Amino acid sequence: MLSVRKTTLAAFVMLLLSFMLMMGCAYLFSVIVNDNETITDARAYYFFYNELLSEDVLGFATTLTEETGKFELGIYLSVYTVFNSIIVDLQSFAFASMSLVFAFLMLFVFCAARKIEKNALQAAFFVLLSVLIYSLWYPSYASVLWVWRSHMAFTLLFLGMLSSRFIVAVLFVVLSILFHYSSGILAVVVFSIFIFVDRFPRLSIPTKYAISLLVGLMGSLVVGYLKQVVVSGDGNWESETNAGLFVYAYVFLFVLALIVLSAWRKFFNLYFSTVENAMLNRMLCIALFFLGLSVTSVNSHQDLMRIMQPAFIIIPFIYLMFLNAAKGTSRALLVLLLAPGIVMGLRSAYMYWGGA
Repeated sequence: MLSVRKTTLAAFVMLLLSFMLMMGCAYLFSVIVNDNETITDARAYYFFYNELLSEDVLGFATTLTEETGKFELGIYLSVYTVFNSIIVDLQSFAFASMSLVFAFLMLFVFCAARKIEKNALQAAFFVLLSVLIYSLWYPSYASVLWVWRSHMAFTLLFLGMLSSRFIVAVLFVVLSILFHYSSGILAVVVFSIFIFVDRFPRLSIPTKYAISLLVGLMGSLVVGYLKQVVVSGDGNWESETNAGLFVYAYVFLFVLALIVLSAWRKFFNLYFSTVENAMLNRMLCIALFFLGLSVTSVNSHQDLMRIMQPAFIIIPFIYLMFLNAAKGTSRALLVLLLAPGIVMGLRSAYMYWGGA
């Protein structure tokens, strides 16, 4: 009984430390958002938040729908409910929004860790490490920094998909759609991948990985065609730099390296339980699908980050599963694998700050 209490206390302390770290990161990021006018999404969110303050909920819903064509109230009502008393300007609004983004991510990681049968202390340790990765690893850091609405939506959807109860999953999907309509499409994709991974035992895991990537590639061709159709005038979907290509290449190699480690797990002395294998196979198939889907978006950094965003939510958890299972040399290799993304994240934060 005493040991259980010590473990529970240690888990609580670790979660408290994670919360303090999360709040600190949210504050630092809010300064960047406030000082750098190139982060336009945040300013659009803040504009509509002020519209909510000037009207009742029904009036705001009408205004939002008329101006955006969407009934996506989630971020505004959530921020208002939890943080309204502290919001006085753009920076405080950014702090509130990113605090919610981090909170949803922390809850997702904790629930996913418990889903693979980690105890409370182990799950809390996953959460602590995840805050560091989501804050510093460039692919995740970038979406935490500015794509809040869809980030919250997708994280809520993944939370729902962790539930073994269908009605709970449906409720989370509905809730996520109130944050961003694209959650409805993502729900269909994720649910289809779950069925594909779980219901076709005769297919080998490498085959399922290859099919997931191939289907994503086929979808990418459709996305690329639609971009060409809707573009007009001098508009295009390309950035002036090769940042998107570099990010894509790094993430592709990152996921490929994890797959190689998984395939040679005996050589690298990795062990995953049956329930961990099930989670790993599902998540890697999702990540590979979005790697395929984003191929035609590598010339546009911002476009790539949006399409790959669901993968950037789950890849850190995949990484933590490997890090937890690894020992010695393989753990050192995993740390080295993460390092380039952290360097990119720190460099990006410095450039945003310097560009203020």
